[in-house]
Amino acid sequence: MLIYLVGTSVTVLGAQFSLQEGPGGSSSYSIDDGTPVVVSQVLSTTPGAAVPLATFSDLSSGAHTLAINNNGVALVLQYL
Repeated sequence: MLIYLVGTSVTVLGAQFSLQEGPGGSSSYSIDDGTPVVVSQVLSTTPGAAVPLATFSDLSSGAHTLAINNNGVALVLQYL
């Protein structure tokens, strides 16, 4: 998924759940084709709870592209 934004920072808030018992998948986040931030642990066990999944700050002023990849988890994005 690609999200286009204008600004100097962005935080992705949501919840990530494993689809199976044991080691699950992951999700990854990158800004402007940079090095991705990979989230592999389950970050929320409470339905509706939003936790920071990735934060990018100190971006140059202007337009940016946020890429989100889901690699085998249930991913609920609540806020950007």
